[in-house]
Amino acid sequence: MALGCVLMLPGVGLAVEAPPPLEPLPRLDAPRGESGGRKVGRVAAEAGMMWAAAMGTGFAGLLIGASQPDDDDSPSSTQKYADWERGFLLGAAVGAPFGVMLGGKMAKGKGAPEGVLLGALAGGGMAVLTAHLRPQEKVEDTMFLLVPAFSMLGSLIGYELSHASNLPSRSTDTTVSILPAVSVDTKGSALGLTGQF
Repeated sequence: MALGCVLMLPGVGLAVEAPPPLEPLPRLDAPRGESGGRKVGRVAAEAGMMWAAAMGTGFAGLLIGASQPDDDDSPSSTQKYADWERGFLLGAAVGAPFGVMLGGKMAKGKGAPEGVLLGALAGGGMAVLTAHLRPQEKVEDTMFLLVPAFSMLGSLIGYELSHASNLPSRSTDTTVSILPAVSVDTKGSALGLTGQF
């Protein structure tokens, strides 16, 4: 009772003034500067540039594969088509990480080139392991189809993981403070507690 009287006395003179509006405290669990819209935009830019770079390097690989001389021992039409296809797919797998990195930089991402390359290599390795689960005669064809897809996916994942690790760390301030509060206005007064958790 005595504490309530002591706390209310200084506020009696301020009873005619309206209290300032309370502003919400910032959330401690959300990383600063990273919103959902920004993340979606960055991933879209990465994917778009990845496809553009993969198509460019894929066509370059197709031209290199098509310019290979024919062997006399191999069937010309089927072997030539296989060289074109393989050249395109390998070119796309090589170009995808560079497109992801360029798209991320354009969207002001903080991913590292090492993360992109490690993700592409890990994706390529997973493609090789997955291809070896098929029968032996289908391993090579499956590998050439899976390596570009897994390389692209690994590049995106590697960039996003390295971007997340380069963001400012979340606040680790776990200080709890509780203070008594008095509110006095023309309708009366109230005594309570205010705190920060």
